[in-house]
Amino acid sequence: MFLLVSALFAEAQGVMTVTGAPFMGTWTGTTERAGKIETNKTVAARMSDGSVYRAIYKDGLLDFIEIDDVLHEKRIEIRPQQKMYTEKAAPHDKWTTRTAEQQHSILERWNIAYTRQATNQDKVATPLGVKIVDGMTVYGHHFVRTRDNMVTMVGDDWQSDLGFTYSEHVEEPREKKIVTSILAEMKRGEPDASLFTVPAGYYQQVVPHRDGQAAISQSCDGTDAPAGGPPPGVAGSPCPLPPPYSTAPQMGSRAGAPPSGDGFSNIGEPLGSGPPPGPHL
Repeated sequence: MFLLVSALFAEAQGVMTVTGAPFMGTWTGTTERAGKIETNKTVAARMSDGSVYRAIYKDGLLDFIEIDDVLHEKRIEIRPQQKMYTEKAAPHDKWTTRTAEQQHSILERWNIAYTRQATNQDKVATPLGVKIVDGMTVYGHHFVRTRDNMVTMVGDDWQSDLGFTYSEHVEEPREKKIVTSILAEMKRGEPDASLFTVPAGYYQQVVPHRDGQAAISQSCDGTDAPAGGPPPGVAGSPCPLPPPYSTAPQMGSRAGAPPSGDGFSNIGEPLGSGPPPGPHL
């Protein structure tokens, strides 16, 4: 079965939990559906410990924030317009991190033509080459995905050895949809730590535990807050991200994948904490 990127981040930038390569970047793009074109922007940042911040802007307004907190093994989702946030455990209760060197090695191994098959589905990828952009190495692939012998997705993408998608152009013929995205601006170095905190005044929404029991809703400073909204007079306080986290153990390669020592999706692309190859999976 092909892995699918969530609809929420189909037009957002996937950034992996790579350690030792902090940066902040802005991606701009468009989504065209049946002739109607929408513009979008994603701002992403990553700390040296691999923690990732993603912010999605719609119509120029900040619409959604996601933080992958590597140290605390959790994901924080913030909805600025509702002044609320939720927390949940990292996938499999642990973020998998890798270094930039490991990511570079993975992309080198996958700089090949390959075919992946699943039930009634096929994906064929052809390398477009390698180039240096802003001091990073990016690897390109052209891909065609079919289902029941009909093309469902076709496009090009360029993956950076820093652990994110540099650019992409994806078409879904049956949906009459075209998505484009490109890194428009990037600054190396440690981003502002305040990006990785829940803003003051936000309240935590109740999220059920795995056993189905409701969790206690609290403000960031630990004050109980009702599920319907923040308690009167409670401003809350930022939740700071602790010091850098050591690299987590790497997953083993899937059957049929090159012996990289890292995890791979079931159709062959490198697999990290986020969806590095973009929405075409």
